[in-house]
Amino acid sequence: MRKSDILFYLLIPSLVATSVFTGYTYRKVVEQEQLEEVIAWNTKQIQSLGVAATIQSTNAEYIIQILNVLEDRADKPVEFTQLSQDQSESKEEVLVTFEQVNKDQREVDLGIRAFASNELFQAEALDNVLSILKGKQNESVAFSFALED
Repeated sequence: MRKSDILFYLLIPSLVATSVFTGYTYRKVVEQEQLEEVIAWNTKQIQSLGVAATIQSTNAEYIIQILNVLEDRADKPVEFTQLSQDQSESKEEVLVTFEQVNKDQREVDLGIRAFASNELFQAEALDNVLSILKGKQNESVAFSFALED
């Protein structure tokens, strides 16, 4: 065998190894960039859920206060929580891993489930408000008929 043949046969495994390593490295870089993008979006969604939860909590407090007024119970002023730009955007560093993506997705799921539960409460409270208002409306109609007689 000539020296050039030996060099050629040694070069082929080196080229294959270099190609595999380059492909693996490229795949890892692309995967890392995609993970960073997914985690950034998950973070934004979680922050949006937090803002919406704060607003929903305030709305629930308003509904309770309306019920208290309608039922002639003592009421207290509702404290509306103002969200500043600093509160809505967290600067917390998160790990860029698939485990973090799974954790974020669980947080989003729990947030959505909490909203559904709170919406059921608010629907029931609003139904009570409507019933009370209809009852008062019927009382005032009956009272006006009594005055006409």
